[in-house]
Amino acid sequence: MRLRALAGALALGVAAGPAACGAGKGSAADESAQPGIGAAGAADTQPSSPLAVDSVVLERTTCFGPCPAYRLSVAASGRVHFTSRNPGDASRSAQDMASRGAVAELLARAEQVGFFQLPERPADDSTLCPQRATDHPTVTVSVFGRERAGRVEDYTGCYVSVDPPRVAERLLRLRAFEDAIDSVAGSSRWARPARRD
Repeated sequence: MRLRALAGALALGVAAGPAACGAGKGSAADESAQPGIGAAGAADTQPSSPLAVDSVVLERTTCFGPCPAYRLSVAASGRVHFTSRNPGDASRSAQDMASRGAVAELLARAEQVGFFQLPERPADDSTLCPQRATDHPTVTVSVFGRERAGRVEDYTGCYVSVDPPRVAERLLRLRAFEDAIDSVAGSSRWARPARRD
């Protein structure tokens, strides 16, 4: 019952936008202040890693509350493609260009947060997700590099403890990476809370 109540409280707090739907992010710093992780259209910067990224794809699902659902892809060229997946709004899409330097920096960031060492489904790992709340969104990230690729399906209802709510450190780093992808693409311009009729 406590997990259900926690899920309801977290779901109701997500109306602020996509960043708010990553339940249990903790005190992740604002990614827009980091070199190479700016909003779409920011000035190019030099990537800090020689590794090259072909594309990054981020997908967010709905939750019990108004979590926005969408698919976001960022190509090596800087091309950003956004498609809404909200009920009744799934045909809406948008495109833009992001900084090429910021896009290249995403693969280095993936390495830094240990993205490629995470299990494909952290929710199935009892060390990362010993307690699970219901009705949270899932964030799936796919990184396609010229040297390596990876995919992680992050169910955001995973907790190490629920009283107080605490998320595994490795998942906090993953969620900071998810937010960095949103920041590079500037997805907050297009993401809208899902309507519940």
